[in-house]
Amino acid sequence: MNLAMAAAGARFLPYIIGTAIGMTPRTVVAVVLAAGAAEAGEKNFLALFAKRPVETIVGVVLLLGVFAILSQIGKRALAKAGLLAPSEPAAS
Repeated sequence: MNLAMAAAGARFLPYIIGTAIGMTPRTVVAVVLAAGAAEAGEKNFLALFAKRPVETIVGVVLLLGVFAILSQIGKRALAKAGLLAPSEPAAS
């Protein structure tokens, strides 16, 4: 990916900032799930889910919400840069 971004002419600082923003949600979820599993004394996700289903489901829903928000931010940035084709109107 680094080679492709360099070949595409991406500037270093925006690339690093975008990478950090994009990686943060999944990293946080992985750390929280692993910490919860360790605290519960479980060694895998399925055992944690069986012991704490509500907390696990809430975490997954929050993760999906963060992904949806980041997707909208990305689409707006692409549209502002003129790199996103306008969506076609729905057929009636």
